[in-house]
Amino acid sequence: LMYVVAILSGLIAQFVVENVPFEPISEGSHIWMGGFLCPFDIAIVSLLCGAVHIAVCWDENYGAIEGGADMSVTEVFRVGLNEFAKDRRLWLLGCVVACFEGSMFAFVFNWTPALEDKETPPPLGLIFAAFMMACMCGSCLSTIAGKYCDSHLKLTMVCLAGVASFFVIVFATA
Repeated sequence: LMYVVAILSGLIAQFVVENVPFEPISEGSHIWMGGFLCPFDIAIVSLLCGAVHIAVCWDENYGAIEGGADMSVTEVFRVGLNEFAKDRRLWLLGCVVACFEGSMFAFVFNWTPALEDKETPPPLGLIFAAFMMACMCGSCLSTIAGKYCDSHLKLTMVCLAGVASFFVIVFATA
């Protein structure tokens, strides 16, 4: 459902960008609305609706720790740090995730400037929807692959696919 919502968000964003003109809210105003600002305005409204829904409908879930229901925050951090100190695999996993996510953030911050065109602006909402469709396909593929291979092999394949995709980007633009 998360990816369906993201895909619909991209399509709605593209629709409003194309159909709501970019103009000041009143004659002589320094505040503008419409155009490429509309998706952000819609996001603000969605955020406010979600915040109201959470405030009214959700109960707080404090969770439970087996045998340590009365642990303080510092004790919980101490236990977590002890787990990191005991198992070197946690550090390795953290490094792999940090490197992979770092490269993804570099891509996220650079994909829109890479597509900019003075004459014809790219349909960023449709491109975002296509990215979300790719994420949904990857998630489905991961679920299917999980039935046939262990987590080590799956993690290795995902990292190799990520490295390969970044090599394609580097060599395609060279």
